[in-house]
Amino acid sequence: RSSTSTSAQSGRRKRKKIGRSQKRAEQYNRLCLVERDNEKLFGVGRSAPEDILFEEAVVKYMDWARVNKISWRRDEQSLAHWLEVARGKRLSSLSKPDVESYKAARKDVVAPRTVNEEVACLKRLYYRMMDWGFAAGNPTRGVKALREPPGRIKTLSLDEEKRLLEACPAHLRPVVSCALHTGMRMGEILRLEWRDVDLGRNVVIVRDSKNGQPREIALTRIFGAVLRGLPRRHERVFLTPGGEPYRSGKGILESFKRAAGKAGIVEMTFHDLRHVHATNLRSAGADLADIKENLGHKTLVMTNRYAHVTNKRRQDVIRLLDGHYLDTGASTTPLPPEGRDA
Repeated sequence: RSSTSTSAQSGRRKRKKIGRSQKRAEQYNRLCLVERDNEKLFGVGRSAPEDILFEEAVVKYMDWARVNKISWRRDEQSLAHWLEVARGKRLSSLSKPDVESYKAARKDVVAPRTVNEEVACLKRLYYRMMDWGFAAGNPTRGVKALREPPGRIKTLSLDEEKRLLEACPAHLRPVVSCALHTGMRMGEILRLEWRDVDLGRNVVIVRDSKNGQPREIALTRIFGAVLRGLPRRHERVFLTPGGEPYRSGKGILESFKRAAGKAGIVEMTFHDLRHVHATNLRSAGADLADIKENLGHKTLVMTNRYAHVTNKRRQDVIRLLDGHYLDTGASTTPLPPEGRDA
């Protein structure tokens, strides 16, 4: 992309190629317009950016993100990790090698997808600071994302689900039941209010969804009974053992990890319950469009991971085809005896 500006001295239009990003070209053009106006009014060129501390930039960015971004909590989590390595530094002091060092250290602790999201968040912060005149460049420019392995899909048998629920302490059991029966994200579960529970219509309403669109989720009879048995001591549905609303999911994650271990279920995260819900829907015969609406995906891209069906489901489908041929008498091939290969 190129940026076009007009010199205050000659009045001629100038074009400069600065890269492939239209957004970057627009940012550069705004800086050129500021420079032109300064030349006209004060006879001076563009002033150097105010080199603020990294933590000051985080505060400014988060003040903006809380108002303008639905996923601001994810940015807050990502920047908390950057603060551990960049607190006390000036924005201009953070370099591309620093970002690469961060990637190398973090990939041994968290998944590649998490590392990529944290680097992407830093990139957004720097472009915002450039737009506001607090940074001259972006240290993430040219940094390549880590290769992400295909996302795993964890499933549970009915026996494993039962053992998991039995291993949960009293305050955690309805939360886990909600995840299994509705597919809601943990944040959506912990923010659920009684005003959004309609037991007459047998639905819950998710208002504060990740994609910005509210959605209704029909209740299973099992989870409907769970909700009817909960006391209404607060506007929030799910409360801590002390009767307070959850301020974060940290306690839930720790409690869930202990319960999964007690139930003998390895490599299980709370977010996996969402996959279990979707896989169970798919195995029961739900189509991808229905699963997409239940999970609150904007497009079918994310939902397509559930396009597979379990082996049991495949066998059930083939038996339907067997039934079709047998019922209509369309088969002319004699059937082999039970238990023998054809």
